[in-house]
Formats: sequence, structure tokens, C-alpha cells
Amino acid sequence: MAPPGTAGTTGRDGAPEAAFARALALHKNGRLDEAERLYREVLAEQPHHGDTLHYLGLLTHQAGDPEAAIGLIERAIQAGGSDPLRHYNLGEAYRALGRSAEAARCYRATLAADPEDAGAELGLADSLYDLGELRAAVHHYRRALALMPDDPEIHNNLATALLDQGDTDGALAGFERALALDPGFSEAHLNRANALRDAGRIDEALAAIDRYEATTPEPVKADLARAACRQAMGDRDGARTLLVREIERDPGDLQALSMFARISPEAPDASIAALEAALAKPGLHAEDRRTAAFALGETLDRAGRFDEAFARYREGNALAAARRAYNAAATAALFARIEGVFDEAFFAAGGEAAGSPDPRPVFIVGMPRSGTTLVEQIAASHPRVHGAGEHDDLGRIAAALAETSQAGQPFPEGARTLTGEAALSAAERYLAAIARDAGDALRITDKMPTNFRFLGLAARLFPRARVIHIRRGALDTCLSCYMQDFTGALDFSNELEGLGHHYRLYDRLMRHWRNCLPIPMLELRYEDLVADLDSKAREIVDFLGLEWDSRCLRFHETERAVLTASTWQVRTPLYASAIGRWRNYERHLGPLRDALGSLADDHEQVSESGTGGTPD
Repeated sequence: MAPPGTAGTTGRDGAPEAAFARALALHKNGRLDEAERLYREVLAEQPHHGDTLHYLGLLTHQAGDPEAAIGLIERAIQAGGSDPLRHYNLGEAYRALGRSAEAARCYRATLAADPEDAGAELGLADSLYDLGELRAAVHHYRRALALMPDDPEIHNNLATALLDQGDTDGALAGFERALALDPGFSEAHLNRANALRDAGRIDEALAAIDRYEATTPEPVKADLARAACRQAMGDRDGARTLLVREIERDPGDLQALSMFARISPEAPDASIAALEAALAKPGLHAEDRRTAAFALGETLDRAGRFDEAFARYREGNALAAARRAYNAAATAALFARIEGVFDEAFFAAGGEAAGSPDPRPVFIVGMPRSGTTLVEQIAASHPRVHGAGEHDDLGRIAAALAETSQAGQPFPEGARTLTGEAALSAAERYLAAIARDAGDALRITDKMPTNFRFLGLAARLFPRARVIHIRRGALDTCLSCYMQDFTGALDFSNELEGLGHHYRLYDRLMRHWRNCLPIPMLELRYEDLVADLDSKAREIVDFLGLEWDSRCLRFHETERAVLTASTWQVRTPLYASAIGRWRNYERHLGPLRDALGSLADDHEQVSESGTGGTPD
């Protein structure tokens, strides 16, 4: 919230104006009790004195009562005057209460009056970030940086938004710029550690956590960050030890309690009690409440208390949906445009001849929670395969088509006029990201599930690439998505109707790719993989053009960082308990069944795996 300034007064000359000036001087000098008394004396004589209402509201907020501040500053705005600072400070008060939509409205009003107000740009960006509108947040962070290029907070916040978008390289560059400007910026050290962890650079992440501890007298999240690193490395015991220490320090730390519950399946009752007690406390931040609701749902599910678990999942999803709702019509229109652009004529016209001849990329796709992590772990257990994990680089190339295509059109239309030179440049950027630690691997897997939307572009960039499509029963897939806290990144997963709608779009698009995609595609079913690992693992290795290696059957022994929700599943032998899991929640899945239509019976279909256009 902006400090008292030297804004002109709006009332008539006289005693109230003199009293207001004295109050403002006291306020600026930190003599808040005396300033408040004088402000109230002015209002007793002139109840609609705009400047007094404004600065009394500011003082009230500084004293820890943003609710009262909102009422006072709104009255100041109603009193008239052109001071944009009133809208800004009202936005600050709204944001302090977590009312991000109202805060964004106020910051926009400030910018309408003063487009060069960097503080309002930053406040708007922060509010949009809180609302889950990441692309808009990034835009406004960059506008704020244009006004204040050497502000480390803006660099840090922009980098955080980029990290949430999956742009790990961009995020790391931002955190490093923030730290170059302010080496003691402890929050940036911790955020950089999280970005390094997401990039799979665990040793560097741990070193960054050490630097975070060295720059703050109270490194409250250090053990939590180290636990996340240990979790990615598969060190469950090490992670648990760190979490116990964090919980002993702060028994109400919902993030630590949630992570502990997830990696401690042997003690669900204690975790349930701890999470329920923490959730019962008033004044919790919506993000912490959402995280804990999902963790409690997962723990109740393990305890067999399915109705209670579903209620918690519904609570967590409602909180996530409040940040960003699924736009079914816009998504359907996008998928239709993808089919319209990447048709047989597109590839027959020679589009597949451009790009890079590199044969290493392997795109493992499917719906989230369908088994992509498992397939990659099997493949990456082969000594000539590098598992790169999930990369959003293909999606970022698609998003940049408006700048790189000749006609300046966005994705997907921009692919029609993408020159060979631009396609090769994009392909090289993609390879630089995924091949950083690939060594002499003959194949590099990218298991970003939602790359199924971009397979036409992938074929344009890499005409010698391969695709592995893993499919799982529709009800199990959608329920598993609903039970996973994707932190707003997958907006369709927060409502049963949205899940069913999106699954149908996915199913239709994959049928489209079977008919026209010019690069080879192996299709697998998760249920078949579980039932006959030996033959399906051999099928995967053969499809990759490699000699068989028995280590692919012992995928759970392969040591590599796994940075998805499936971390623990890929470190244990295959199990069939995930198949048919939807039956535990059947009474709650009516809206999902209705949205899926005939695909709701997908789990009952007989599968036929194959390549190219072989149908399910």
C-alpha cells in the first residue's frame, strides 16, 4: 500500500484543511494515533472530505484492518476527485483480504488514470496471478518491468508465473536476474531452488536451498523444499524425516502436512486427524486450503472412506475452479481448428519435409493420469533412452506461431505458413531444452501428456519423430484427474462435466491423428500394460528401434528424478489396484457419465494396440 504522499486536498480552505494537513504530516512521521484522531476530527465536520477518508483508510489498513480500510477508501472515491492513488490503495486493501478480482478492478482503474504507474501494473499482475490467469499476469509483469527494469520483486514474480506455465528456463533466468539485483533476496533463492528441482537439477536445487537459508534469519520453508527434492529423487524416508522436522516447527503447516500424508500411506488415521484439525482453523489462505483438501481426500481414499474422500476432492476442485473456470466452447473451437489445419492435405503438401531430421524425439501423449509417466519410466530404463520428463516447449513453440509464421497467424493456423527455416529454428530450440542431459542417447522422450494437441506441429518440426499414445479407461482417467491437485494448470479437471467434455475432445482428436499423422504412432492401453508387462515393454522398445534390454522390466529400480504426480507409482512394481477404481465412487459420477456418453463404457472395450492407423 502506497505511503502518504503530497496529493492536493479536495475540500474548501479553512480549519478542516489545516487539520487535514497536520494529520497528514503526523501520518508521514509515523505518529499514527495522533494522525487518526485528527483525521476523525476533520470527518466529524466534513464527513465527505475525500482526502481525509482516503488517508484514514490507508492508516486503518496499515494498522491491520483492511476491511475497514475498504469502506473508507470507497467513500473517498465516491466523494470525487481525480487522484488515482485512491484506486490503487483500495486495490491493496482488497488484495490483503484475498479478494483478487476486486483488487484487479481497482488496479485497472489506477492505470486508466495513470498508464505509467508501475506499482499498479505490479498489483494487477499479482492479482491476475492469484486468479490463475497466468498469461495475463505475465503480460502485466512485463509491462511493470518496462517501467521498473531493475526491480528484483518484479523479476521474481514474473519468474514465478513463468514457472507455473512450465517455462522453467525462463523462470530460472528471471530468478537469477532478481538475485543479481539483490543477492540477499531470500524468496528468490527459494523460488530458484524450486525451479531447479522442476528442471531435474536436484543437486543445484539443494545448493540453492542452502543459499536461501544463508540469506534469511528464519528459513521457514527450507525443510519443505528439501523434502520435495528428496521426493523427486525417490527418497521417501529422507523426505519424511525433513517433513517431520518442518511439522514439529509449525504443526499447522498445511503444505508439510499434505506432503507427509501423501508419502505416508501406512498411517492414514494420524494424517487425517492432523489435516482435519489444520483445516478447521479460521482464516486459511484459499491455496493452502485447496492443497490440504486434496491431500485429505487422498488419505481418506487410502483409508477406504470413499464418500468422505469425494467430499474433500469436491472442495479442493471448487477452490481451484474459482481461480480459473473451464471454457468448454472455446476449447471445442480450438480442437476443431486443429483438425481443420492439420489434415491429410496439409501433410500431403510437403509440410512434413521441413524441420529437423533428428530421429531422437519421442512424444509420449495421452490424457493426464493415463500412464505416460509409467511408459516413460519403462523406456528410460533402456540405456540408450533419455527420459526428459514433461516439457512445455512444444506448447510454447505453438504459442509463438503468431510471431514466427509468415502470415503472423496464431496456432494452429500459423503452422500453414511456417517456413522451413523457422521450423528448423524452432526444432533446434526444442532439442536444446530436452537434450541437455541426454548424452549419447538414441531416443529422448517428452512425456507432456497434453502434447496430443500439438502432434501435427511435432510432425512438422520432426518428420522422423515417434509418438507413443497411452490410453486408460475413461472413468478411471477422469476420476484420477479429478482427484489430483493440478494447481489450476488443467482447468478442465476441476469439474466432472468439464472432464467428460474434454475427454471426448481428446478422444476425437486422437482418432483424427490416427488417420492423417505421417509419423509412426504406437498405441497402448494402460490396462494391457499392467496385464502383460513383458510383451508390452518389448513392443515399446521395438517401436523405438532398439535392441531389447531386460532392465525395462525392472523400471522401478531405475534411479532418475520423477517430477510428476506419479512419483511413487513408478518406483514400485506394477499393480492392478488402479484399474476399476471408479467403482468406489460410482454413486458420485453421474455428471461425468452423462458428459462422457458412450465413452463412459471405455473400460469394457477390448483393446487392440498397434501403430499408425490401427483402431482401438
